[in-house]
Amino acid sequence: MKTIKAITLTAMLAAGTLLVGCNDDSGIDYYKHPYWENLDQNKPGDDPAGATKVEVKDKKLYVNGEEFFIKGAALNTLNSVDGTNPFLMTAIKAGVNCVRTYGSSDLGATEEAVKAQLDLLTAKGVMVCFGINIDHEANGFDYNDATKRSAQVMKAKAEIDKYKGHPAILAWCVGNECDQSDNNTVNANVWKDINEIAKYIKSVDGRPAATCLTGIWDGVSIIDDVKANCTYIDLLFVNNYEGAVESLNRNWQNRNVGIPYVVSEFGIRGTWDGSVAKTTFGSLIEPSSAEKAEIYRKIYTNSIEGNASNGCVGSFVFLWGWQTHGAVLSWYSMYDMYEKQALPTTQVMQELWTGKKPANSAPVIASVNDLTVDNQKASQSISMAKGSAGHTANVKATDPDGDPITYDWKIIKDVVSPYGTPMSEVVSGLFSGSMGETVSFKAPAEKGKYRIMVYARDKANGTTGHAVIPFEVK
Repeated sequence: MKTIKAITLTAMLAAGTLLVGCNDDSGIDYYKHPYWENLDQNKPGDDPAGATKVEVKDKKLYVNGEEFFIKGAALNTLNSVDGTNPFLMTAIKAGVNCVRTYGSSDLGATEEAVKAQLDLLTAKGVMVCFGINIDHEANGFDYNDATKRSAQVMKAKAEIDKYKGHPAILAWCVGNECDQSDNNTVNANVWKDINEIAKYIKSVDGRPAATCLTGIWDGVSIIDDVKANCTYIDLLFVNNYEGAVESLNRNWQNRNVGIPYVVSEFGIRGTWDGSVAKTTFGSLIEPSSAEKAEIYRKIYTNSIEGNASNGCVGSFVFLWGWQTHGAVLSWYSMYDMYEKQALPTTQVMQELWTGKKPANSAPVIASVNDLTVDNQKASQSISMAKGSAGHTANVKATDPDGDPITYDWKIIKDVVSPYGTPMSEVVSGLFSGSMGETVSFKAPAEKGKYRIMVYARDKANGTTGHAVIPFEVK
């Protein structure tokens, strides 16, 4: 078996793909924490890829004849300052054997950069499910326009031609949540075009082709349309979260899907889920980071690993980094948005993937109820007069290793962040005195909805616990 050497530092610099953590010009030292130490990009890993023969048979996934269960993380470059993903190496250290991208740009800004990252993954013994972006009918793409459809298919084929045959590729995923619809119907041309692209993948690369749905639902015909029209699809990717993922395998069996599936995104109950707790003024109540970690553990253990012999061939945790658009930016974060420290969800996934707990545990904020404002919990719908002074916030946090905890408090506006916008701006000048378990603050001067956030940091080990509480200013 031919060994592919790890990409050298010189080559990475020449290709413009050096990860942010090692880029002295970035202004951000992503590797300053001991938790991220010894992430040597140039150290060769095992080379399980070789020719990388990937097969789907008997509702299982095989790489070079060995059964392969995806232990993966969903990645994107939206946390980046230079077009590369600053968390790729931390995912590898945590034990992933595969990463998921949504398009080539999640690996780099140029073809050379993408290939360099693919080479790096191969050297580290990590594979990639390579996303091919397809526009959504729900977002206005006209699937009755033959010219537009042809142009999109040709663009996808050109993208495949750039990276076909690379040993890092485990599978190709054509489209992400193209089943999004207001009336549970999708133009059949969506699936026909995806099938055309999947057929092309099979002819020029040979690795499995997939498409990604938001779910497999009882009483919804979309899965039947996919089965009828996507005859070249080998795997079905499904993005399912708490409240839906628990019934995914049952729905897969009931709808007789036939091909194996990957839980291509999973995490806590979505911000769109009507059963998420809210305040009386409409703000979502976010679980603490410790509560999230246990939800991730339960989903992985019961609904993913628990179905490994029943059609599920693995998963991608969402999101290895943090979300940069949506209702609450910290909702799916696995690293904090400000100092890039590891949250408990990253440590739980490392334990589940490797069978070993990290050497040092993150500080614990056991419940969202352990964070109060003016002695009130989030469920009590806290409100205060604009500009009013004398308010206090308090958090209960512990460190399992007995390490010192420092507290980092922030107040942000509670707004929906559109795609492509920067993170919510911190409202400054509101806190007074020292930052400890208890802090004093005054209300913002403008009426509206806000969130007070606390990070209980173990600075020495680069980990943190997190909790959020919404409040209204009148």
